[in-house]
Amino acid sequence: MSQRLTILSQLAVKASLEGKWKDAVELNSQILEIDPHDLSARNRLGRAYLQISEFLKAKKCFEEVLELDPINSTAKKNILMAKSKKKESVQNPNVERSLIKEPGTTTEEYINITAKRITSDSLKPGEALYLRVDKKTTNIFKLDLKQKPEILLGKIEGPVATRLSRAKNLGAYLIAHFISGKGKTAKIMIRSTIPVFKSERQEVKPYMKKGTIEESEIEIPMLDEA
Repeated sequence: MSQRLTILSQLAVKASLEGKWKDAVELNSQILEIDPHDLSARNRLGRAYLQISEFLKAKKCFEEVLELDPINSTAKKNILMAKSKKKESVQNPNVERSLIKEPGTTTEEYINITAKRITSDSLKPGEALYLRVDKKTTNIFKLDLKQKPEILLGKIEGPVATRLSRAKNLGAYLIAHFISGKGKTAKIMIRSTIPVFKSERQEVKPYMKKGTIEESEIEIPMLDEA
């Protein structure tokens, strides 16, 4: 069941990034049928309703989020838009949102593409990728709505894979996005809802847009160093 939820969540994020709002409504609704307490899915559903001008349904989604989490910044921002019957101004799918680097919760990695007939040119910047996390290895898959999601692109091993395994065991939601590449080499960004990656020291807190569909809603202390 958890694997099905992971796949549905990744497809729901992908649909939002590509501006496929009706698909986003369907996918997030499926998630909530399985797990009614998934606040991220309910926020995404509300945002999708906003974009197709279903303002009353959007308002209801954000109200339900705020009942469980009264300080949820995503819901607080978007419920105002629902009440004023305004859609988010998106001219093109906002791929950049998935590529914002956040200290502790994101890391950039390079993978060797081992899949036949697939190169970095087969992927789009911001494209969501599915992670299958084992104890010492994380396999990276290309998502495809027309096929099964088992199109293995490559794998990650070593310390990062170990941290991803620990994060998964603690209940973290993990997702990856393609950034760029050349030939059979791909640069990807991995995002976790639990801070598991080493972050560089920064004097100024990095800028992050509020209300994005990937915004973390729970702060969890950084995992101890392995």
